[in-house]
Amino acid sequence: MKVKIATELMKNQKHAQIMAPDKVFEVLQTPSGEALFFSIGTDDTFYVTRELVSSQAGWTKVDLSSRLSALHGNSPIKTKKFDLSQNPVSLKFDLVLAVTVAGSDFLYVSIGNESSITDWEDGVSWTAMPFDAEGETANTPLSIGQVYLMNIPTSGNPVQNCFADVERDANDPLHLVNRYYFNLTSAPHWRRHALPIDLKASSISTCLGRRSADRTSGVYTFGSIEDRKQLIFAPQRNIIRPDVPPSPSRLLLPADATAISSVPDGTGNTNLFVAARGGLYLYTPDNQKDQATATLIVGSPVINDISLFGGVSRMVAHSTGSRTMVWCRNAMGELFYMACERGQEATADQWSLPVPLHHGVEEFAFYTNIEATRTVVFAQTSGQQLVRLTQDASSGDWNSGALTLPPTDVDHSVEYESFTTQITSTLEAGDDAMLLREGTAVFTATSPVSVHINNEYYVLDAQVPVSVTADVTGSFTIIQQTQSLSAVQYQVTMPGSTTPLSIDPLKRALEKMALITSGEQLDQVSVPVGKTSAQRPLIPSGTPDDVKDAVVTALVNLLDAKEDLPVDGSVQTDASREINRLPDRTPRERIWGLSYEHGCTYLSGKDATVILGRMKAARGSGRSNVLSPGDFFQWLQDKWDEVKEVIVERVNGVWMFICKIGDAVYEAVLNCVNAIVAGIEFIFNKIQVFFEDLKAWLGFIFGWDDMIRTQKVMKNMVRQYVSHMNSALDSAGDTVEEVFEGLEDKISAWAGLPDNGEPIGNYQRSASSVEGTDDPQVRWGSYHVGNGASSSEASVAAINLGSGINNLLDELKDLAHDQGEEVKNTVDQIKTEVIDQLSTLTPIQVIKKLTGLAANLLVSLAKNLILGVIEILKSIVQGIMDILDTPLRIPVISKLYKTFTGNDLSILDVACLVAAVPATIIYKAISNQTPFPDDNISRDLIEAPSFPDMQQVLNANAAVKTTVKVVFNIAAYVGAGLVVVLGAIKEGTDNIPVVRNIINGIFASSFLIYVGPSIAAVFDGATTPHGKAYNAITAIAISKTMADSCEPLSSNLIWGEAISPVLETVINVLWIIPTIGLVVENSSPTTNDYISLAAGLASGLAGSLAFIDLKILAITGPVKLAVEAVAALLTMMYGVLSVLYGGLLLE
Repeated sequence: MKVKIATELMKNQKHAQIMAPDKVFEVLQTPSGEALFFSIGTDDTFYVTRELVSSQAGWTKVDLSSRLSALHGNSPIKTKKFDLSQNPVSLKFDLVLAVTVAGSDFLYVSIGNESSITDWEDGVSWTAMPFDAEGETANTPLSIGQVYLMNIPTSGNPVQNCFADVERDANDPLHLVNRYYFNLTSAPHWRRHALPIDLKASSISTCLGRRSADRTSGVYTFGSIEDRKQLIFAPQRNIIRPDVPPSPSRLLLPADATAISSVPDGTGNTNLFVAARGGLYLYTPDNQKDQATATLIVGSPVINDISLFGGVSRMVAHSTGSRTMVWCRNAMGELFYMACERGQEATADQWSLPVPLHHGVEEFAFYTNIEATRTVVFAQTSGQQLVRLTQDASSGDWNSGALTLPPTDVDHSVEYESFTTQITSTLEAGDDAMLLREGTAVFTATSPVSVHINNEYYVLDAQVPVSVTADVTGSFTIIQQTQSLSAVQYQVTMPGSTTPLSIDPLKRALEKMALITSGEQLDQVSVPVGKTSAQRPLIPSGTPDDVKDAVVTALVNLLDAKEDLPVDGSVQTDASREINRLPDRTPRERIWGLSYEHGCTYLSGKDATVILGRMKAARGSGRSNVLSPGDFFQWLQDKWDEVKEVIVERVNGVWMFICKIGDAVYEAVLNCVNAIVAGIEFIFNKIQVFFEDLKAWLGFIFGWDDMIRTQKVMKNMVRQYVSHMNSALDSAGDTVEEVFEGLEDKISAWAGLPDNGEPIGNYQRSASSVEGTDDPQVRWGSYHVGNGASSSEASVAAINLGSGINNLLDELKDLAHDQGEEVKNTVDQIKTEVIDQLSTLTPIQVIKKLTGLAANLLVSLAKNLILGVIEILKSIVQGIMDILDTPLRIPVISKLYKTFTGNDLSILDVACLVAAVPATIIYKAISNQTPFPDDNISRDLIEAPSFPDMQQVLNANAAVKTTVKVVFNIAAYVGAGLVVVLGAIKEGTDNIPVVRNIINGIFASSFLIYVGPSIAAVFDGATTPHGKAYNAITAIAISKTMADSCEPLSSNLIWGEAISPVLETVINVLWIIPTIGLVVENSSPTTNDYISLAAGLASGLAGSLAFIDLKILAITGPVKLAVEAVAALLTMMYGVLSVLYGGLLLE
C-alpha cells in the first residue's frame, strides 16, 4: 500500500454549535482524563457537559435537574447553587444542589458517583435533604445563600465535608446568614454551625478544609466579619462538647488579601492559600492555629508598575497526581497560575513563575488530568465566549478551542483555523481491496491533543493508541484546531502495516520559511487579500530594508536551532537541566539577538554578549525569571510590543530565548520545535506581521471568487447538457443499433491495436506527479458532503412517468432475470481475468482479454435491454432539472455558499462547487493561473442560454475548450470520491425515505461530475461512428443513474432489485466499445490517448460489477462487501487517471 500524507494550515468547519457560556461552572475529570463540565445554564437548569470521544461534536450536554420536578408536583425547577468535589484517589465525585420551587429552596445531594459513567441520560441519583435541624423551624420561604462541599480522602472511607448558608430573613438588608453543616448519613442532617460572630452573605467567601491533628473537618471564612477583614477557621463541631460552639482560629492575614482557596494534601489535611497584593501566601495544615501567620511562597511579579496579584477576586487550587496548581483571576481579568510538585507547597523556590496567559476572563475552572500529562482550563471571557485552554505538561505548549455540541439546525457550523491532514492510500499489486474499505489505522501523538479524525472527536497522546477505521475511499482526514503556528505531531500505523509513519503538520510551513534567506526574498512574498485571488505584500509597506534583513537572519538562525531538537516535536530531554542553571553559563557556543530600541537591529558576537551582560546586571543575583516556553510565548502574544531586547544563546547544546520587558528579564528554553515556531511568530509580530498574515503565507486561503466562477461555468455546462439529453436519447436507439451491427467484426479489429507496453498501474502511480491531488484543501468539499449529506434538508419531488410504466417494468424484469446468471458468470470471468490483474495490464491487453468475455453478453442481452429502457429514461430526463434545481440545505456548505454568492444552494450547485474547488486549485498549481478569469469569455460560458450557444462559445476559442476539458477531468477525480462515499451512505438510508431521496439527489448531481469528461466531450459535436456511439451511451448512462436516484423508480423494487443492476452492468460493458473505438480511429495514439482509454476501462469495469445487487443472485455478506470494495477501487482509479489526463492536457 502506497501512502501519501499532506497537511495544510487552513480554515475548516464543523457541523456543530458552540456551547454558550453558563452562569457558573465547575469541572471534574474521568479516569481517562476527559472533562465533566457541570454548570447552571442561563435557563436555571443544572447540566453536565461531557467530553465524548468517538463522537462527531466532541461534547454532549445533559440536563440533571429537571427530573427533580416530579418530586414537587411537576412544578418548574430553578437551580440556584451547586458545589461538587472529586476524590483525588478514586475519582468518584459528590454533588450538592440547591433548587428553588415556587419561591422556596430545597437541598439535594448525590454521593459517590462514578466519574466513568458513559450513559448520562438517566442522570445521577439525588437524595433530598429537607430542613430538619433540631430545635429549629425552617424559614418560610427557605432561602439558601450558598452551598459548599469537599471530599476529603482518608485512610478509610472518604469524608464528605458539606456546609450551607441560609439567610435568616429574606427581608434583612444586611443578609445575615445562619451556617449549617451536614451529616449525610443520619438524621438530623442539618446541624447548626454555631459561631460567636455574624456572617454577611455578600461580604464573605468560604472554602472547606481540615487542619492537621483535628478530629473533624471545618470551614475557612474570609472577608468582612464584624466589619473587619478577617480569616477564620472553625471546625464543624465541638467534638468534646457538642452543645458548645467550636472555637474559631483567627489567622493573621497578609496585607491587601483578596481571595482564599484550600486543597487537600496526601493525608487528607488541607493547605490554605491566600492571594494578596504581595503574592501567594500559604498556611500549611500544621500552621492554622489561632494567630497563625502565612508564608509568602510566590512573590507577585510587577509588570509595568502593576502587581499581577492586585485585586485577585477568584482563586482555585487543586492537587492531582504529583502536581499542585493554583489559578487566579485578578482585577484586570488576567488569568494566571503557579505550580509545584505535590508535597513541596511550602518551598518557595519550587513554584513556577506566574505570568498572564489569558485576558478578559470573568469565570474559570480547571483540572490537571490524573496522569499529569496535561492541564485543562475552561475560561469564560468578557465577550461571552467559553474557551478551553489545554497545556501539555512536558512542553508547556498551550492550545485553545471552543466546546462544540451536537447541532440542532442544518446551518449550525463552527469555523476555525486548523492544521488539516489528508492521508491517502493507494493499493499496489497484491494488496487486498478490503484494506481500503475496512482498514483500521492506529494513531498516537507526541503530546496530548484534541483532534477530529474522519469527522469524529478523539484525544490523542503518546501512551494510548487510538484505532480509527478508514472512510470508504481508504482515506483519513485529521483536523487539529489552532490559533498559532504551533502544532502537535502524530504517528500513524496504517492498515496492513506494523511500521508507524510520522506526520508533522508543520512540514510545509517550515519548508516555505526555509526558502527565505534574504530580506529581498522576504520583500517579494505576497499573500491573498481576504478570500479573493488579489494579492498584497506580506511585509508592511515602509518597513526598512535593514529590518527585513534582521528578521530574515533571525528566522534562519531559529530554523538552524530547530535542527538540534527532536524531529518528532517532543521535548529535548537534556533541556530541563538548564531551567535552574546559574546566571554565569559557560561555555557559550553561540549568541545572537535583536534590539528594538530603534527599529530592529540584528546583534551577534560581542554586541549580543554586551546586551546579555546588561540583562544579567539588571536581573541581579536573585532567582532568574525562567518560564516554560509554552507560558512564555503565550504571554508574549499579548506583550510582544513591550519587548525591548531579545537574546538567543546556545549553551551546552541547549538554546535559551531571553528578553527584556520593562525593567525585568525573562527567559525560556527552546526545547522543542513548537518553541522555535513560537519564537519565529514573535519575531514577525514585532514587525506587524501577525498570525493571520503568516497563515496566508504559510497556509492556504480559499480564493472563493475564482472557485465560484469555475462552479458557475461547470453548472451551466451541465445544465445545457441535460437540456440536450432529450434529443440525444431520441437518436440513441438508432445509434445503439449501429453499435451492434457488425459487432463481431469491430471486436476482431481490436486485436491489431498498437500497444505501448505501459501497464495501467504505472499511469496510476504517475498521477501523484499532478500537484495537489491529495491535499486537504482539494478534499475539503467532498469531506463535508460525505459528513453532511445525511443531515441535509431538501424537498425532492417525484417524476411523473405516465401510464403503462408497470407493464414495461415487468417485461424488463423478466429479461433481466432470464439473463441474470449469464451476466454473473460473465462478470465473474471479467473480474478474475481482467479486474484482479488490472494494474499490471496495459490498456490494450485489457481490451484483448475483454474481447472474448464480453461479446456474448452484449449480443445476447444488451441490445434488447437498452433499447427497451430508453422510453423510460426519456420520461426521467424531462424532470431531471427540477430535481437538480431543488434548494438544498447541507451542513457547512450551503451556509458558506450563501455567504459568498448571496444565493441558496441547489442540489446541482453542491456537486459543481465541491468539484470547482479542487479543479481551480489544481489548475492554478499547474498553470499558475485561474481556469476562468473574470472576463467576457467566462461570462459567456456562465450565461449561455442553450446547448448550441455553449458550443458556439467553445468552438470560438480552442484554448477555452481545452480548459473546459482539463477542469472536467480534474473534477472527475472528486466526482469519483463522491460517488463512492455517497454510494455507501445510500445503502443505510433505505428505511428513511426523506433522507434517501436527498442522498439520491446529491448522488445524481455528483455522478454528473463523475462523468464530466464525457459531458465535456459531447460539446465537441461527434462526427465519427464511435464518437456518436460514445455520446449516445453517455446519455443513456446518465439518464439511467438519474432514474436510480429519482422517485418513483428509486423505491421501486422491480427496478432496484432486478432491472437496474443488470442494466448498469450492461451499459458499462457496452460503454467500453466506443471508448476503445475512439482509440482505434486514431492512427497514432499518444500517451494521453492510452491514459484516457485506461480511465474509461476502469470506469466501465467498476460499473460492470453492479450486477451483485440483482436480488435473485442472493449475493450478500463478505462476498458482496469484497465486490463493492473492488468497484470502489476501480472508481477511484478512474478518478486518478482522469486527473492525470487533465494535467497532461494542460501541460
